[in-house]
Amino acid sequence: MPGRAKPDDQKQREYVEIQDKWMEEAVNVYREEQEKEAGQKRLGLRAVCEIMEDRCWETDKKVISLDKSTLTRRLKNTQSQAQSNAGKSWLTEGEIDAIIAYANALARDGWPLSRRRIEEHAYEICKAKYGEDFPGFGHNWIDRFMSKHKSRLKGSWSRPLEKSRARAGNPFAKADYFDKLKVGLDGEEEEEPLEIYNLYAADETGFQDGIGEKEWVYGEPSKKFQHQQRSGS
Repeated sequence: MPGRAKPDDQKQREYVEIQDKWMEEAVNVYREEQEKEAGQKRLGLRAVCEIMEDRCWETDKKVISLDKSTLTRRLKNTQSQAQSNAGKSWLTEGEIDAIIAYANALARDGWPLSRRRIEEHAYEICKAKYGEDFPGFGHNWIDRFMSKHKSRLKGSWSRPLEKSRARAGNPFAKADYFDKLKVGLDGEEEEEPLEIYNLYAADETGFQDGIGEKEWVYGEPSKKFQHQQRSGS
């Protein structure tokens, strides 16, 4: 089954990032060329750009275009588009890491966050840091945030998990449960093995299928779905 096509903004962002990577390489190569001794042939701006385009294809299998005018500006320490965008960000990389780690930790405990709640936490950080100087995020900020960090936060529909079962989900309780289940299945301790028709509800969440609200929430990409604690009956 074919995968979903990438959104245009994501493809553009990835192109800019890889283009910036190879432009940095072009800057380094050009400077090395200028350090050659007199009489040695030096590569010009256009030649360096063409070499980096070829290396990009050989290494990353991406077709990019590097302009010698852009290389000239970069040699004068003009910021790249990626660097400029990073400077405009309200959140530092450390704050972004903290938000993602917090969201994943809550998801592991059965309290996964929705997009709205993730944006609220980011807003609280910026409001505390900038005060009245913080005007709020743009209309599509959360869309861009989730797209950029999709390798660290995965969205899925939540599955309700009754609170008492969530609280029992610790290593000691789980080990004890499976020890007792094994005794029942094997018929140990002078007990008869359980008949197959008596095996049911071994993976109960406390809710009937189709009962309870679902919400699109986020957690670690390794999880196929996220349990969300609810009050059971």
